[in-house]
Amino acid sequence: MMTPRNRFIAIIVTAYAVGSLAWIFLSDQLLSAFADIQSMVWLSTAKGVFFVVATAAMFFFGLKSVPASGASAGETLINALTSGVTAQRSRWPRYVFAVVVTASMLLVRNAAAPDHDQRLMLILFMLPIVLSATLGGLGPGLVATVVAAAGTSYFAIPPLYSFRIARGDDLLQWFFLVGNGVAVSLLSEMLRVATSRVEAKRLLLDAVVSGTPDAVFVKDLQGRYLLLNQATAQFVGKPIEALIGHDDTLLFDAETAQRLMAIDRDVVAQARMQSHEERVSTQDGKTLDFWVTKGPVVDDNGKAIGLFGVSRDITERKAAAAALHQREQQLARVIAGSDQGYWDWNLQTNQFVVSARWEQMLGYAPGEMNVAPDNW
Repeated sequence: MMTPRNRFIAIIVTAYAVGSLAWIFLSDQLLSAFADIQSMVWLSTAKGVFFVVATAAMFFFGLKSVPASGASAGETLINALTSGVTAQRSRWPRYVFAVVVTASMLLVRNAAAPDHDQRLMLILFMLPIVLSATLGGLGPGLVATVVAAAGTSYFAIPPLYSFRIARGDDLLQWFFLVGNGVAVSLLSEMLRVATSRVEAKRLLLDAVVSGTPDAVFVKDLQGRYLLLNQATAQFVGKPIEALIGHDDTLLFDAETAQRLMAIDRDVVAQARMQSHEERVSTQDGKTLDFWVTKGPVVDDNGKAIGLFGVSRDITERKAAAAALHQREQQLARVIAGSDQGYWDWNLQTNQFVVSARWEQMLGYAPGEMNVAPDNW
C-alpha cells in the first residue's frame, strides 16, 4: 500500500536520482568548455564540494520531513483534508500557464536582444519560473524551468537553433538558471504543502468551533473580541461582525460587563486556566448562567497577549435543579406536617433516610436510623 510515508520516500529518491544525474551531465559539460587543466581541476573540486553540501542538506530536510509510518488518525485526517484542499483546483491550467508565461518571456527576450546581440539576460526567466512555482508548486515550476532551459539553449545561446552551448561562461549562466529554477520549485512546493496543512488544520478547528453549541471566543488584553463563533453571537443577540473589536460593554449591562472584565484581567494576571460559573444579564433583558473555562493566550516567549474562553449555557439545567430542590423541600414539609412515618433507601448510594415520626414509631432516638442499613 502506498502510504504517505512511502510516497514521500519515493518522491525524494526520484528527485535525488534525477538531480544527481543532471548535475553530473551538466557539470561535465561545463568542464569540457575549459581547456586549461588547472581550471578544470579547480572546477571539478568545487562541483564535488557543492554536490556533497547540497545532497547532505537535501537528506537532512528530507529525513526530517518524512511522515511517520504509523500516522495517527488525526494526521490521516489532516492528509485527507490536505489532499482535498490541493485538489479543489485542476492542475492542468497551472501547467499551461507555466508553458505560456515562459514562452512569452522567451519572445520578449529575443525581441529585446536580437540574434547578433550576445547579452543573454537569462535572469529574465526567473520571473516566469517563480510565478509558476508559486502558483502551481513543484510540477509547474519544473515545467517552467525545462521550457526556459530548452528555449534559451536553442533560441538565445550561441550557436543558435542548436542545443549545444559553445562557450563556458554561457554554459555557466545556463546551468545556474536551471539550478535556481529547481531550487525555487522545491522550496515553493514545500511552502505549498506546509500552507495546505495549516489550512486543513484551520478547517478542522473551524468545524469544531462553528459546530459546538458552546460560546467560544478570544479577546485581546483590552478585553476586545478578536474571534467568536456563531453560538456566542446568538447568546447576546448580535451578529458576529458587530462584536469584533468591541468589549463586553456592548454585550451586557454595565455591572455585568465590569465584573466579567475584572475576571478576565485576573485570569491573565494569574496566567493559568480557570473554570467557574458566571451569571450575565444581556442588554435585551435576558439573564443567563454559564459554566466558563478561561485561560491566557501566550506568545512564543510565554507572555500573555490575550484571553480565550469557552462558555456552556447551564441556565435550563440550573432552573431544573432549583425546581427539583423546591419540590423536595415542599415534599419534606408535607411529610413533616402530616405526622406520618416516612423512609427512603437509595440502593445506589446505600443511604437510608427516615422521618422523625418513623423513628419514634419504631422506638429509635431521633437521627439514629439515618445511617446505612449495614451499620444498624
